[in-house]
Amino acid sequence: MSTAEGGSRPAGSQRSAAEIALAWVVLLTLAVQTLGSWAVLAFPAMATEIGATLRIEPVLIGYLVSLAYGVAMLVSLVAGQTVRRYGAVRQGQVALVCFALACAAAASGSLAALGLAGMLLGLGYSLINPATSHLLARATPPERRNLVFSIKQTGVPAGGILAGLATPAVAVAFGWQVAIATIAAAGLLLAFAMAPLRARLDDDRDRSVRVLRRPLGGLLLVMRRPGLRWLSIGVFFLSAVQLSLSAYLVVFLVEEAGMGLVPAGALLAATQAAGFGGRLVWGALADRIGDGNGVMLGLAAGMLVAALVSAGVTSDWPVPALYALFLVFGATAIGWNGVFMAEIARLAPPGEVGSATAGALVPTFGGVLFGPSLFAVAYKLLDSYALTFGGLALVALLAGLALLAGRPAARSAAA
Repeated sequence: MSTAEGGSRPAGSQRSAAEIALAWVVLLTLAVQTLGSWAVLAFPAMATEIGATLRIEPVLIGYLVSLAYGVAMLVSLVAGQTVRRYGAVRQGQVALVCFALACAAAASGSLAALGLAGMLLGLGYSLINPATSHLLARATPPERRNLVFSIKQTGVPAGGILAGLATPAVAVAFGWQVAIATIAAAGLLLAFAMAPLRARLDDDRDRSVRVLRRPLGGLLLVMRRPGLRWLSIGVFFLSAVQLSLSAYLVVFLVEEAGMGLVPAGALLAATQAAGFGGRLVWGALADRIGDGNGVMLGLAAGMLVAALVSAGVTSDWPVPALYALFLVFGATAIGWNGVFMAEIARLAPPGEVGSATAGALVPTFGGVLFGPSLFAVAYKLLDSYALTFGGLALVALLAGLALLAGRPAARSAAA
């Protein structure tokens, strides 16, 4: 780039401009990720309120989460191509509008509308990560990849914090319909604010891309490369643990630990906050030691232990003990995502980060699809949230075994 006088821009000035551009991209992607997480997690956080209105068991709200991620899994098959054709900013705007429409549908208060809301949530959520990873991969230097992607992924627990603190409080004071209307308004405002950025950040879109030409292209890319394949299989199980924790913690605490809705929501928020901090710590650690796979293996071990301890929770447990347990659970089960996204970007072929991310998200969303649903089935059989949470230890073990199988390929790629 040239200066106004025709000379070369000083190296320091170029670095400063790159840092500013990266900061704006991180802020944008973080905001979109936070809104999407808030929209999805608000429903299980208000499960008791929604259940009372619709006269259904609160545990059934877990099926709405599974429906959302089932749709997300299917749409992810083409989400990499849509980024290339329409641009990452435009895809983010479409996702935000989907979240707003989902909230509007659910606010009508019928079971059918709730199902429609689940599908719209899934459609929106499927579009986020391919778009945000595409933007970050263009702007982030390799030596900072884990930390930068982890900062963006803190939007997931940040949305969970909003779902755990703000949403139940508004629901109790004004009704759950008003609480989700707040999310819809925030999504539309953010989509509008992103419009001026599209010309600059979507300058690499390619109108010749045919979205449905190779719908399995991203998934096949992931399955052909051992590092990506085993990473995605491991995350299938990790995501099942994460979403089961987020979807059922409040109802677990209310039904079996003797907490009220608002205190239980506060503990959910604290759990998400632990995941928020964990993502930053684990991302920085992975950059420092140059071993994202090893960090994820350690996190799988941590959530295995936390799940086993959860099996012993009763109404006699003091609140500080509950906080200690679920802060550890949150830091591990909600803390791996940024390192995962950075590993995809590291292992993907040049120029294929969006497609690889979309492909890897198919098994990721598959874990979310089956995780809460199987949790609900297990609860029906065991009639105990505590024992069902304990069963998540087996899921964490399977995740660790898959990551261990992919370790040689991951280390080879780092060489």
